[in-house]
Amino acid sequence: MSRRTRFFWGIFLCCLIIQFYFIYWNSRKSFREFPNDENYFNETLAKLLVPRWAGSPGHIQVSDFLVKSLKKRGFHTVLDHFYDGIPFTNIVAIMNMEANNFLMLSCHYDSKFLNGSTNYLVFFDGHESFEDVNDDFNSLNGSRHFTEVELILMQSIEVVIAFNLIGAPNHIYMSHYERTYKLHTRMADIEQELRESGKLSNCHQLFHKLKDHESDIEDDHYPFLLKGVPALHIIPHTFPDVWHTESDTIQNLHFPTIRNMNLIVTRFVYKYLNDHVSDKDIESRFD
Repeated sequence: MSRRTRFFWGIFLCCLIIQFYFIYWNSRKSFREFPNDENYFNETLAKLLVPRWAGSPGHIQVSDFLVKSLKKRGFHTVLDHFYDGIPFTNIVAIMNMEANNFLMLSCHYDSKFLNGSTNYLVFFDGHESFEDVNDDFNSLNGSRHFTEVELILMQSIEVVIAFNLIGAPNHIYMSHYERTYKLHTRMADIEQELRESGKLSNCHQLFHKLKDHESDIEDDHYPFLLKGVPALHIIPHTFPDVWHTESDTIQNLHFPTIRNMNLIVTRFVYKYLNDHVSDKDIESRFD
């Protein structure tokens, strides 16, 4: 196996860990006071740049790193071990154990095996690990198991935000579900606010107030949709050219896109938590 790895997901995992560390410790501060620690970002990124399909040494290495990093930053961390053909482990990090409702940010932390080559976070396992998929191994092992055992009661999850394939240049992001369209437009508004204030890197517009509600791909948010949980799928309109190839390396990542996405999502989550009300209607949350 080449030391190169497919890690578009891994890049954004870094961003989430960094920024939620800041949100956790600066929850009483205004957004403009949040620091932007580039050195910490680079150090975290380096820990993820290994092939990490389920069962590999790199998978264990990255899993251990995520758990240690989350615990160090005050998250209550749960390891959800399960067997679905091979052993898998979901990583669940909860910011507030006393919360009754949750905003769930999710992504997978395993990479694909290729022959010849209030708030809480969930890192799903068993998404990329198999070269071929079938009814038994459909690349949603971790998220499907999570919803089946209900590590967090489905009715307590207000919305699941699934991040996918972020890191390529010139990609745009559209809304995939009417139920969360207002949350998507809030992302677009936040991007515009940050751009006008000069806080974003020189980069194309990421979030567009466009509806693409008929063409979403099956991913880790699907088991939650089947349980009635609203989903916001943050995925580019087209796949990265280097996706699942040996060229999917750090050299082909577009860091202005990554930095801007990081800032947009950070402010979105901060405002979601700061403006949170008891109203259960997710569609009116940002009216």
